Amino acid sequence: GKFGLGFNTVYHITDIPSILSGSSLLILDPNVTHLKKHIQHHTNPGIKLDLSQKRHFNCFPGQFGPFEGIFDCNFTKSPPDPFTGTLIKLPFRSEEEALKSEISTKVYHKHDINVLQQNFTNNSQMHLLFLKNITSLSLQSISNDASTPPRDGEIKTTLTVSKATVNSMLIADGTRVSEQHQAVKKLMQLDSKCKEIIDSSTINIVEVTSQQFGQTEQESWLIYNCFGTAQSLKMALQPQKKVTFCLPIGGIAIPLKKDPQTGTFSPLQTDRVGQTFCFLPLPIHTGLPVNVNGTFAVMSNRKCLWESGVKQEWNMALLQDPATTAYVTALLALKEMSEKKELEAYTYHTFWPEREKVRNNFKPLVDAFYSAIAHPSTGPELFSDGENWCSM
Repeated sequence: GKFGLGFNTVYHITDIPSILSGSSLLILDPNVTHLKKHIQHHTNPGIKLDLSQKRHFNCFPGQFGPFEGIFDCNFTKSPPDPFTGTLIKLPFRSEEEALKSEISTKVYHKHDINVLQQNFTNNSQMHLLFLKNITSLSLQSISNDASTPPRDGEIKTTLTVSKATVNSMLIADGTRVSEQHQAVKKLMQLDSKCKEIIDSSTINIVEVTSQQFGQTEQESWLIYNCFGTAQSLKMALQPQKKVTFCLPIGGIAIPLKKDPQTGTFSPLQTDRVGQTFCFLPLPIHTGLPVNVNGTFAVMSNRKCLWESGVKQEWNMALLQDPATTAYVTALLALKEMSEKKELEAYTYHTFWPEREKVRNNFKPLVDAFYSAIAHPSTGPELFSDGENWCSM
């Protein structure tokens, strides 16, 4: 995948993933150990079953039981109705499989599964922050002695997270809107659906609600994503021999706290900021007082950004171009909220970056930010004495 290993990450925990969607069940067996009799060519190690064919349920009875009753999956009819959705089954690698596996010798015991579950629940509020089409997730478990299909009481929900947009603001700066429109026109050459990926004319305030162990937590974030209009746009449009870049996107998320009584917001100081996202969170902390999103060039393990060559140049262009634009635009939105008395206890520099605290590979964003706000002719009005606002 462009932003990591993609689907291949499933092979960290399993040797035989399967995907159920519509009237098809796809079973992958890269080791060719489970489905050896049914795989014609080792170069294509998997089978695709048409679920409208009744004979498949007799030939592969063990493959269907784990899906039965999961998210309303029902195989009792003959033939079954197409499943309206997608289920992915990742059976944990057993000791027997690990001995034969050419992919990994890692066995997933109960302890390892518990650690995996804990890692998923930690920082779970961040998973949805920059995603557009996925607005909820949950973690459920079924005990070993549960019936097949499991009854409702046998499915235990340990975590639910949901995201909802509670307010939207159009960008007031006509120049920035025009620049974004021009960028979109050019980027349509690369991806005709680029306008569906982000809405660069709108700033959103979202609420992320998580429920875990009977407790509910709610967080508010001001989020803005935009396209690059300078160097990153040029790089995206310019053909490269060795690498193809995607859409130049940068974004910012600022933590807020909502007063349930008045409905107004105030700045929130939290440890869960200063994180990097490539739409999903990356284990990279920046030292910034905000979260940064971007279509970054990441290493295949998603643990760090590329720091050499043309991919490093791309990452720097994203930080200096769309990420900086998003940063300034988000602060202008806070200014507007403050003027409307929708944001309280806000000091104009609350979310400004402190250069000495920021990691070196994110300092280009800090430098570009201060260059933007100090620009002699186009500097935004981000300075305030508590009543009036002005530019530098």
